[in-house]
Amino acid sequence: MTHELQVTTSPRSTWLWAASDADAAEVRALLDAGAHFWVPAYRYGNEVARVTDVEIGATALDACETLTASGWVLRWHPDQHPLNRRNTLLGLPIAQPE
Repeated sequence: MTHELQVTTSPRSTWLWAASDADAAEVRALLDAGAHFWVPAYRYGNEVARVTDVEIGATALDACETLTASGWVLRWHPDQHPLNRRNTLLGLPIAQPE
């Protein structure tokens, strides 16, 4: 089974949206095992349980490289503005929303 993470980006964060709480826990465990930075994501002051914030730039690249090397596939989240979607994210392949 392929694990997929949907991605949204902003100037301050890169959010990885897991399909389930179990997938989010697996993502966070993989990042913890490799000593990669991540924090819970908050929207309107409330934690979004299935979303992991891996910041931006080299920090986000490091986390995403670890996850893709572990078999995770990146796909743009439907909420990501179409003008901000490319075929790569930080140099890694990323699919368009379905």
